[in-house]
Amino acid sequence: PKTRIIRLYKKTFALAAAFEQGIALDTIWNGDSPRTFGDYTLNNYSKKSFGQITLLQATENSVNTVYVDLAATIGKDKVFDSTLRAGIPADAVGMINDITLVLGTASPHVIDVASAYATFAARGIYAKPTMIKEIYGANDGLLFQISPETKRAYSTQVADEVSFALQQVINNGTGVRAKAIGRPAAGKTGTTDGNKSAWFAGYTPQLATA
Repeated sequence: PKTRIIRLYKKTFALAAAFEQGIALDTIWNGDSPRTFGDYTLNNYSKKSFGQITLLQATENSVNTVYVDLAATIGKDKVFDSTLRAGIPADAVGMINDITLVLGTASPHVIDVASAYATFAARGIYAKPTMIKEIYGANDGLLFQISPETKRAYSTQVADEVSFALQQVINNGTGVRAKAIGRPAAGKTGTTDGNKSAWFAGYTPQLATA
């Protein structure tokens, strides 16, 4: 089926799963394009080949062939589980447990993407997103205040390693324009097939956005 592909957020969740399996950013991967995995052949953006590169370089440059290889290496189940733990709903359109999930075959709501990235901003703590923070009455009395539902999704070490990698995406990679905010940040860029749309999800310790 023709699916809107957002090559954005899933690489981040696969990266977290890889860290949990002991795979480090300095490991070497084949960034050539195209590459075939089983009966699935894919290209990098602009069909660019990167040769032998580190996982950090593959993250900075959003190298599709490396990340599908990574998903195949650690197992699609671990990528799927990591995606759910970060905060992408299981019933999001296009959520399939397949190695192609790492490229972003699902189309969740923007708030879910921002919330999932907030999990890493909060050093591994997931908080259920809400549209309402407080409700005040006619006399400015506080009628309701949200008490966030939180749970640990990743260890602090894994979340911090993800944040370091995503900081390099902004410092040296495809998200370099985000330097314009004038403060340290972490994030990930993404495009749809045919470059029909472009996304950026990122965060500082206080704010996550998509």
